[in-house]
Amino acid sequence: MKFDESARIATATAIILALAFIVAQASAVFSALAVLAGGAVLVALLYRNSQAITPIQPQISQASDQFDRLQTILDAVTDPLILLSEARVVHGNRAAHELFGVQFERQDIRLAIRHPSLAALLGDTQATGIEEISGLGGSARIWEVRIEATRDNLRLIHMVDRSARHAAERARVDFVANASHELRTPLANISGYVETLTDDEVGGDASTRTRFLSIIASETKRLSALVEDLMSLSRIEADKNLEPRDTINLGQLIARVIGERRESILMNVENTECLITGDAAQLSQLTHNLIDNAIKYGKPGGDVTVTLARLQNDQICLSVADQGIGIPSEHIPRLTERFYRVDAGRSHSAGGTGLGLSIVKHIAERHRANLDIKSVIGEGTTVSLTFASATPDVVI
Repeated sequence: MKFDESARIATATAIILALAFIVAQASAVFSALAVLAGGAVLVALLYRNSQAITPIQPQISQASDQFDRLQTILDAVTDPLILLSEARVVHGNRAAHELFGVQFERQDIRLAIRHPSLAALLGDTQATGIEEISGLGGSARIWEVRIEATRDNLRLIHMVDRSARHAAERARVDFVANASHELRTPLANISGYVETLTDDEVGGDASTRTRFLSIIASETKRLSALVEDLMSLSRIEADKNLEPRDTINLGQLIARVIGERRESILMNVENTECLITGDAAQLSQLTHNLIDNAIKYGKPGGDVTVTLARLQNDQICLSVADQGIGIPSEHIPRLTERFYRVDAGRSHSAGGTGLGLSIVKHIAERHRANLDIKSVIGEGTTVSLTFASATPDVVI
């Protein structure tokens, strides 16, 4: 009988020690010292009272619950976390399993993952610090790998997805380069023609002088439009987190915008009481930009149609359609990029800055509107925005 009780005590003690070891691994990351202390108290109680095993069961369950909570905390972290002992995986959280697509506990990390650079990095048991790797989970993804040595010869691997930050930095560099180029081109033209006009032999001719001055005026206008669009884009981006609060009658606003223009524009408004929450100045700019694009890239003499309609789901749709040559489908996803042009030569000759649809996209994002571009070669292009309707209030 004593032998059976001793065996039960030894078994329970082994369970407690195993739980304590597991929790100790996690405590290297989360400092779960209280759990370990509780485990030690349980073992002491076992040896002090060898006659009663039943009171131990709730405390074993409590230690198990503590470990489950630690694992729950690890799994709640959205960044991949891996705990290594030498090169062997002790634990990986849910995000790590989703990234690598494998169950790799107790495996050698060099065999568990298929990314050569990362496998070599994590397989080096002396490696610590911060490294960057690319190509894991997609060719464009870039990861910051943080390796921290913990006690008990463990290493915590914390992986942070830096793809968005790198993409933003690339966009910023491209934007500066493109803006510099776009500004430099008209400035160079203006400078060249001014220098030519100062030459007595060339500048003395009245017809040449008139032609050159006309070109200078055109380039100055183009430069001014570009600077204005750059400043406008900057203002819109600065306001992107400020939620618009005014109630706007979109039908009346569009009528005002069309009334300010010299071109003949067809207006198709099914319901003038189309109320949305928005910024009147930005919505006016958005409408002007859409009409400008339709006129510049539509068929000469073709109609530009502005349509405003209330949809069945009580949303409001604004669309601007032209009768131009259309846009090849491969270009459509990039039309809202800054300075992206399907035909650079045609855009320059039409006086486009390459920022019109980018400004439209940013205004749409601030107003939580859905932007959609559809085009048929030979028939034209339609740009649509869908807004949530607003309840009547003070209408602007």
